[in-house]
Amino acid sequence: TREQLWKPLQGLTDVSGWTMGIVGLGGIGTETAYRAHYGFGMKIYAVDPKPLPRPAFVAELHTPVPLPRMLPEVDVLVSAAPHTRETENMFNESIFRAMKPTAYFINVSRGKLVDTPALVRALKEGWIAGAGLDVTYKEPLPPDEPLWSAGNVIITCHTSGWTPRSTERQMALFTENVRRYLAGLPLLNVVDKRRGY
Repeated sequence: TREQLWKPLQGLTDVSGWTMGIVGLGGIGTETAYRAHYGFGMKIYAVDPKPLPRPAFVAELHTPVPLPRMLPEVDVLVSAAPHTRETENMFNESIFRAMKPTAYFINVSRGKLVDTPALVRALKEGWIAGAGLDVTYKEPLPPDEPLWSAGNVIITCHTSGWTPRSTERQMALFTENVRRYLAGLPLLNVVDKRRGY
C-alpha cells in the first residue's frame, strides 16, 4: 500500500522570471521558448546558426558566436541543437565553467553534443546546480556511467518528445506531405543533407 503522509515538499524552486538560454531554435527550441516565456514569464535568449526571424517571445536571437557572452546570464541552458560535426561536444568544460553555479543544464536534443566527463565534473564539483538529461551519449546509459552518481541530475530515457498523441501527429504530418507532394507544393520538415538536419 502507498504511504499516506501529509508533509511539505523540500527544495522546490520557483522558475518564474528566470532567464533561459536555448541553443537551437528549430521546432523543439521554439516550442520550449514559447512555453517558458508565456508559461513562466522567462526571458529567452537563443542562438541558432540559421538566419531566422526572432519570435516575439524571444528577447534576443543570435548566431552561436555570442553563446559564451550569454552563459553567465542564464539560469537554465537548454540544448535543442542537432548532432553535427560542428555541435559534437559543444557543451564542454568551458561552457559549464562559464555558467552560474546556480544554473541548470537541460539536454533534450542529442547526447553527443555533451562532453560527458566535463558534465560529470561540473555536477560533482558544483560548477552548475544540476542537469536534466533526456538524451545521453550512449542509450541506454551503462550502469557504471559516472553520471548516475552525480547526485544532482535527472536522467530520462529519451522520451521527452513522446505523448499519447505522437503517432497521430506523425501521421498528420505524413499525410500533409503526401498531399503537398502530389500538389507540387513545398514539403514540411525537409532535411538539409548538407547541414545534416
